[in-house]
Amino acid sequence: MDNKHNDINEKALYVLRVDNSGKFYTEYLPIPIEKALYEKMENLEKKMIGCSLSSIKQMFSDFWNDIQKNHSYLFGLRYYCSDISGSYISPINISTDSKIEINNCLSINNGTSSTKIDYFFNNFFDSYFIEKAYKECENSKNIKAYSHRILGNNSQSFKVDNILSVYVATNFGYGWKNYFCVNLFYDEIKISPYSRLVNQKSTMTYILETIEHTLDFYMREDSWELAFDKIKDIGNYYLQEGKENFIKKYFADELDVLTSKLKGFLYATNFEFTKNFCEVRKETTETITLYGFPLIVFRGEKVAGAVGLVESIKKVNKIMPTQKYIDVIIDCSKIVLPQLNKAIEELNLIINNLENDYKKECEKQELFESKFKETEIKMKKYNELENELSNEIYESIKNDNDIDSQKRKSLVNEEMQNKYSDWEKDRKKEIDDQKIKCSYISSDVNTHKSYQSTISKYKEEIETFIVKQSND
Repeated sequence: MDNKHNDINEKALYVLRVDNSGKFYTEYLPIPIEKALYEKMENLEKKMIGCSLSSIKQMFSDFWNDIQKNHSYLFGLRYYCSDISGSYISPINISTDSKIEINNCLSINNGTSSTKIDYFFNNFFDSYFIEKAYKECENSKNIKAYSHRILGNNSQSFKVDNILSVYVATNFGYGWKNYFCVNLFYDEIKISPYSRLVNQKSTMTYILETIEHTLDFYMREDSWELAFDKIKDIGNYYLQEGKENFIKKYFADELDVLTSKLKGFLYATNFEFTKNFCEVRKETTETITLYGFPLIVFRGEKVAGAVGLVESIKKVNKIMPTQKYIDVIIDCSKIVLPQLNKAIEELNLIINNLENDYKKECEKQELFESKFKETEIKMKKYNELENELSNEIYESIKNDNDIDSQKRKSLVNEEMQNKYSDWEKDRKKEIDDQKIKCSYISSDVNTHKSYQSTISKYKEEIETFIVKQSND
């Protein structure tokens, strides 16, 4: 059978195997299904089309009774996740005496026009047959890991030899708590993707979390293919190239990228980053340009991030010297610290000036609002006078066509409009313009305070690190 990655966990499992020489390879393992069972379901759907609701319910009941009687092996508790990227999904737990609510299985339009039961039964059938495939994998000595749709936390682990070990960890069916990652350990030291700190633009907190895993993957079925292909390549590289080359590629090269780019960040304003947060077949990049305080925030964040990796880097010293990389991080810390201090001084001055401006503009706003209240009083008097005059004029022309009275009314309205009508409009515009001005200044204050807080945080972390290193 020719399978593609969109068949993973639908028609076949994607498995990681080793041959007799210990070399890794991947392949698709077809999921053993009973075609007759699916055909029964499809035939039932066809028969239901155009039938009355009562006939549909009877056919469904007969079908369910047949499943309970002749296919009792299908029943039981299964932790099956039909959508690995979805929100919370409950396990499938159906026993032979379960009463299935027909409305949970049927989608009926106008009672007769169409029916749909495949979603319910596909999950019911698929979850059983995919578990059979899992057991086949578990009973095979040369299958090291297999794709799955297991609900909740799950892990698969194996050793390449007594030095290199692999852990595949997943959590499916729990929404934002989902994860799909791979961790590799060399001589009990985790292989960490240190270069992510300088290759990705993301915030330090997010990147340091992802560096906790050797590889991270998107919640997609085709990620199984990518994950196992990467494990295969890493494992075979280790077996074929030897320990020295392996250490260079997965430890030394990662640290070289981290430290060389980190040094460059302290002087550059243009930066190129990968746009992908997880592993992909082909990386896409973006270039950004930073100036001013955002640039200082960026530099502080990256150096503070590297500082946060030092303890992890020290552990690598078990298999290769790492002090030269730590020395680069110390040097970068000493270079960026004056930049952070200067930025904080500038921000203190800017924030003080902005807050003074904000106070003055707020006072203007209060003055305008006070004037507007005066205008409102005058407008109220104007309206009262206008109503009084209008009533007087109305009375005078009520019984005859008094042209002079009509002219008098027109003149009064015109005089009042000229005297008062623009006041309200002008005052409102003054107040609205002033509110906008105050809002802009307030936003500017908050932006600079955010820079100040962030830079101060990185300054403290870097200073603490420098002091600690000088005392060690």
